[in-house]
Amino acid sequence: MEEYQVPIMQLDHQAVEYLTLYVDDENDDIIMYLHYLNQTYKATGSSYFSAYQNLRDQLLEDGYGLKCNGSYINAIQSAMMSFMDKVYLVTPGKQALQKDIVNLFDEADIHDFPDTEKQQAFANLWFASLT
Repeated sequence: MEEYQVPIMQLDHQAVEYLTLYVDDENDDIIMYLHYLNQTYKATGSSYFSAYQNLRDQLLEDGYGLKCNGSYINAIQSAMMSFMDKVYLVTPGKQALQKDIVNLFDEADIHDFPDTEKQQAFANLWFASLT
């Protein structure tokens, strides 16, 4: 079981707190959970990023944003990195390079919190921009 300290922002008040996010990657699925304000948020996914997205979307529904690299709209995880806590931060029209790899859970200076649907729409545009 891995533990990460992650910043969470109350979107209404812009207040930021740091919580412990737990990751269990011992099984076929990645399981992530954290405790916040007497509630446990738990998500699973076939990759670190998909589990993160599921957890992030639950938090967004309740008015909280994770201020992590994985919350950027341009965060993408390759299939080869699915069992790692790494993502690419990509730019339209440019191939993802090793220098674009960041830790999924590292703190990010983010003020807009897209959900998974918006991230996927960006990813589709990025993939199309490479052809």
